[in-house]
Amino acid sequence: MAKDIAEANFWDRQEVEIMNAWISDLHSVGYKLPSIVRPSTAPAITHKRAAVCVTSLTECAEEAWAKSDVAIRQRLHGNIDAFLFLSSSYASKGSIPLIKRLKEARSYQNSTVTVLYEDRLIDPQIPSDGSLIPVLGYLQQLWALAECYDLVKDYEKRFHVKYQLLVRTRVDIRSRRCTRYEHNNDPSTQSLLSTSIR
Repeated sequence: MAKDIAEANFWDRQEVEIMNAWISDLHSVGYKLPSIVRPSTAPAITHKRAAVCVTSLTECAEEAWAKSDVAIRQRLHGNIDAFLFLSSSYASKGSIPLIKRLKEARSYQNSTVTVLYEDRLIDPQIPSDGSLIPVLGYLQQLWALAECYDLVKDYEKRFHVKYQLLVRTRVDIRSRRCTRYEHNNDPSTQSLLSTSIR
């Protein structure tokens, strides 16, 4: 390499000789140059059981979501990451003050990623007869769900994780029936078992 540097006129001949003498001295004292380690072509992938996309409102996130979180973890068995993607925009009459809702959502300890967002203006270009409000709420849910899925895919890519299942739920829903997946010897097939929450 020193010769190449000299031929490119970055060093003169004397500097090359000094470098050769230094390498000879290293050899004479028994120093062995370390081998060149090439980085592995692909980082190891960590396989995890499930990513749980949790969408809805920040209202009572700790109180409402904690029980469902425990139930899902009990039934899915394995390493599970929860992605909370929660709207901070909605405030019902007599609702908990926004600052308290945001604090509760941010302080929830059992989530991998927590995103708090303001609702986006979504114009579906549908003529309104006054009954469009439920449709707009539904479109907000679909937007949040799509964003949460994108967040999971980005997390997989950045941190070299691969999830076996992608689960969608909401903060404000407690299901009476939960689904448990068990896999046979073939990891590409899943058997589905329904169990009741008691």
